[in-house]
Amino acid sequence: MLRLPIRRLSYTKLGDGSGTPVIMCHGLLGNKNNFNNIGKMMSYLTDRPVITMDMLNHGSAAWTENGGYEFMAEEVKKAIDELCGGKAVVLGHSMGGRVAMWTALTSPELVENLMIVDVTANNWVGSPLQIKGFLKHMKDATIPEGLKRSEIRKHLDEYMTEVAPEVGIRNFLMTNLKIDKNGFRWKANVEYLYQKLDSEYASMEAVEGLEYLGDTILIGGANSDYIKWDERDEDLMTEFFPFIEYDESDTFENPNFLSQTFSREHLVSKPQETFSVAEDRNVLNAEELNDAFAGIYRDHAASACLDEEVKLYADASGQAGNMLHELGRQLENAGRKAYEIKNLSSEIIEEAATWRLLQGIIQNKDSEEMENFAETAMYSERDAKANCYRAHPELRHLRAVLDWLEHSAKFEDNHFTNRITPDNTFHQVKLGKIDVDLNPDVAKKDLHVLDQQALTKFNTDIFRMIRSGDLTGAIEKCLNSGQAFKAAIMEGATMYHNPKIEDEHAEGEIEGVEMRDIWKKSALAFCESPQIPLIERGIIGAVCGFSEPLLQLAKSWEDRLWALLTAAIDVIIEQSITESMMGARETLPDSFWKQNQPVENLLQKAAAGGNSQEKKTIFRKIQEFLILDDLEGLGSHIETIDAKNKHQARFLAHLSTVLQSVGVGSVTTACIENYSRMLVSSVDPDCRPHEDALLVAHYCRLLDEESASGLYSQLLVNLSCMNQIHRQKLIDLANEAGLCISSITKQAAVSMQQTKSGETDLDALEILLANKDLSSSFNIACSLIKNMIVMKNDEAARIAVKKMEDAGANEIKKNEPFVAIRAHLEAMDMFSKWSRLFNNSTPEEIQEITSGLTFVQRVTIESRNEQKRSDMLKSARELQSLATRIDEKVVQILTTNAEWFDNDAKAVIIPLLVVASMKAQLGSNLPEKAIKTVNMLMSSKYGLFNFLNTQTARSVLDLAAEANSMILVNENKH
Repeated sequence: MLRLPIRRLSYTKLGDGSGTPVIMCHGLLGNKNNFNNIGKMMSYLTDRPVITMDMLNHGSAAWTENGGYEFMAEEVKKAIDELCGGKAVVLGHSMGGRVAMWTALTSPELVENLMIVDVTANNWVGSPLQIKGFLKHMKDATIPEGLKRSEIRKHLDEYMTEVAPEVGIRNFLMTNLKIDKNGFRWKANVEYLYQKLDSEYASMEAVEGLEYLGDTILIGGANSDYIKWDERDEDLMTEFFPFIEYDESDTFENPNFLSQTFSREHLVSKPQETFSVAEDRNVLNAEELNDAFAGIYRDHAASACLDEEVKLYADASGQAGNMLHELGRQLENAGRKAYEIKNLSSEIIEEAATWRLLQGIIQNKDSEEMENFAETAMYSERDAKANCYRAHPELRHLRAVLDWLEHSAKFEDNHFTNRITPDNTFHQVKLGKIDVDLNPDVAKKDLHVLDQQALTKFNTDIFRMIRSGDLTGAIEKCLNSGQAFKAAIMEGATMYHNPKIEDEHAEGEIEGVEMRDIWKKSALAFCESPQIPLIERGIIGAVCGFSEPLLQLAKSWEDRLWALLTAAIDVIIEQSITESMMGARETLPDSFWKQNQPVENLLQKAAAGGNSQEKKTIFRKIQEFLILDDLEGLGSHIETIDAKNKHQARFLAHLSTVLQSVGVGSVTTACIENYSRMLVSSVDPDCRPHEDALLVAHYCRLLDEESASGLYSQLLVNLSCMNQIHRQKLIDLANEAGLCISSITKQAAVSMQQTKSGETDLDALEILLANKDLSSSFNIACSLIKNMIVMKNDEAARIAVKKMEDAGANEIKKNEPFVAIRAHLEAMDMFSKWSRLFNNSTPEEIQEITSGLTFVQRVTIESRNEQKRSDMLKSARELQSLATRIDEKVVQILTTNAEWFDNDAKAVIIPLLVVASMKAQLGSNLPEKAIKTVNMLMSSKYGLFNFLNTQTARSVLDLAAEANSMILVNENKH
């Protein structure tokens, strides 16, 4: 997303709109990205631009010693003034809520409405000691020396568990983690925040006595730890905000607060009508994803932490896909058909999954191989398994793929557990209506239908937890639900490890069971028993590595591949354990061992098991290359993909940069160039032109000079209708990106000139002159002005000449073409002046003096006649003077050696100049000069007659005949 260049704070703009902008301020230890999803949805629903901000000492904002509410509020005010036109709706959560309050109280004229979330103006409520504990733990965090980058996040996550056992809180705190080649750092200034928490953030006493009279909403969660909303809270908040409304519900529902312009009523007003993303420019969020990816690449271009970059790509696309998915659901609930937006959300979600697969593979490649083991694992299955993973990078790769498949199927269990007991069946037995054996070892039980439904639901949840990689959670759920026997069966898969076998003084507990091979053989037999319900066979098949029941339960390509890979990995590990462990082991059936096949075969089986309803997207093929660990093949493949939209092009472009970073030699810049071309072709001067130009400049710098110049010059052509100030900004962006401005401006100017419309030539010249190096583009500039003259747009040509003079055209060596152009315009200007003077100089009649007039009358008439003769003579001399100057200019132009016009232009310009000059000579009674001009035109020395056509030649000859006649008349007078 576009980071706006405002001082000190970091901003992200989410969406566009015509309403008053919304500024969102995050809480302590948060950052602007906390609001990505809600901000985009808010922008869409309210037709407003939404701007999220990093507060001081947080995220990407400045670290400063002056970071309290007052200083943060001052930065918000600057943002309102510079980004929002002086008025905004301000929304703040927790610490950001107090910043929002401070802003509204000290500058109420800037705040249209105020929204406060989960905080009041009272001194600390809630758990400041817990917050201080978070900060202390973060500032004291260290990592062991030599820890790999891929392990840093896991290490710090475990470290933070001491003060933040809740996963949700810990994940929130970990959004501050930044991993780079030097280790890690926290994005938030935790040292400062820890020291100033009590003094800078606990109180708002400094604004006591102020009030904000605008509409204010305070949103507090029903179970909030930070708002009591008792009499003390209500009195203080009402004193500050007389028109405050408090909402304490699970969801905030006040649709009129932001004056929605695209509401549910709007949606419902078109029932059964197909929704098109073109209905609203914010729906696609293409610009936001484009900006987000460009920003991520810029931030990590010089970093060695590639997996972090890929993770951010996955997060950004995942958030956008989920938001669009939710929007599609709401549209359908409103009675609209949302095929387009549903397809788009599915595509972006699948893109996110592909990024996550790539992230796992990169992290795996970042781990080190263990070439020499200190000792063999003869007595420990656990160690034998670990050694197998260390020794075989291909196995670690398959494990990374399996982790991805499990993450993609993540199942959120509600953790609400009832004991699974057949109470309804017990009741039927007690009544004597049925006779059933409820022993757990009985394969099939005739349970009451309600008990059977509950058991099936429970088993399904257990299977889904295992499918998503949460075996530990599945075992715990079984134990909590009275299904200890099922938990015991699953725990049988635990690898055996007894640290005391080789050293009786060793510490540690025994893990697993010594005869796990017997369990394995029994579990495989269980999975092949047809009388056992499929879901139960699937549960055991997942933990013992048998794919047959898993394939029967599979509903997608991902499910089938997970089943096959689970089994294949299990076979490889089991084979390694068998070879390294001491002692005899149970023989496992051939049906188990045959599951280990090449990955290519597994992919074919996974694909073959599908149906015609499964969509084959560009991402599936890319995922297959990644699963095969064929990055060179992937590099070649992505350059053959024809991207159908800007989303696909963006994905392929950034994928190519990642592949280049890991050393894939088969990938070129073709995908980046294609994406840049799409951006250029879709640029709109009325919608985000500068943001799009920034993106194009960013990607063009990754291309060779010729391609980059060609693309960016086309961008300038497409945005040529913008005024000169905006065009200069576009060129400045290219210059900042290190692009070749000279080449870009020349290509843009030539391209615009080739339209031959004459309407864009002045714009093209302004783009050309932005190069600041007139000498290198002098001839092109002269050609542009020539085009204006040919298209009879002399006014634009005069403006262009003035701009050329200001740019230093007079100082250019060999500037004869420019001199000739200026002479032509001066000649035409003089002819226009001559024509006006000639038309206004009609000879006045000389009054005759008759014999009947008195002396006084005769003197008056004579005086008047003398004045008329004087005026006529003066006019004639002025006409002759102008005509002579015109003749001189025309001769200068026609006799110059400079190639200032091409032949097509000469066919227009030369007759125009000659006819104008001859008309002026004849009208000024200078027929000899007119004949001289004709002679020069017809002279073989200059070859100018070649540029006359039938019509222009007739005009010249007619004027020549008139000139000869005038000469004869003048001779006869003398």
